[in-house]
Amino acid sequence: MSSQLMELLFFAALAAFVAYRLYKVLGQEDPEQELRKRTQHPVNPNLKPTQARVFDLEPTQEFIPVNIPKSIASVLVDINQKDPSFTLEYFIQGAKGAFEMIISAFCKSDVETLRSLIHPKVLAPFLEDIERRKAEAKTLETTLVAFVSVDINDATLENNKAQVTVKYVTRQICLIKNEKGAIISGSPSDISRLEDVWTFERTLNSRDPNWILVATNA
Repeated sequence: MSSQLMELLFFAALAAFVAYRLYKVLGQEDPEQELRKRTQHPVNPNLKPTQARVFDLEPTQEFIPVNIPKSIASVLVDINQKDPSFTLEYFIQGAKGAFEMIISAFCKSDVETLRSLIHPKVLAPFLEDIERRKAEAKTLETTLVAFVSVDINDATLENNKAQVTVKYVTRQICLIKNEKGAIISGSPSDISRLEDVWTFERTLNSRDPNWILVATNA
């Protein structure tokens, strides 16, 4: 066999090897890209904020975000296995929406909205504060300037009852006014950094898609 033919066979083999390696790297879908495709579903505009879904995963996939401990992430995966509509992204969006709705309803003394979002055992302090303000002819005005961070602090799943604890760090302007509308506490220019830890609960086999606030800790 001539040296020229040997050289041609060598380069043909090399080209085949390079083509194979390129297929292995480029010809197969990146798992992260595939996960992004599955999680990029449009949000249903008819969903209430508390109907937020929290992350689309195949049951066999492990979901461990960088900022969530494995012990918590494993529970979130278990929740997803029981309720595939549960997505981390949508749950966080809903948790933000629920926070805004509850703060707004509390300031406006909107008891009906509070009852729809808060468990009765947690609702009592909210109602007591509302009644106290009414008795003292005071009003509360809160402006949510920004969410600094919204993180999952804990998650549990017992039978079909799921609980997810969220830590909110927000910037707010809080004012208390008297019956004449004069500010008696706070300042429009005073932006406070506040931390709240709220726990939401849902029975996964229930037809009600809402997550209800069952615990608070500031």
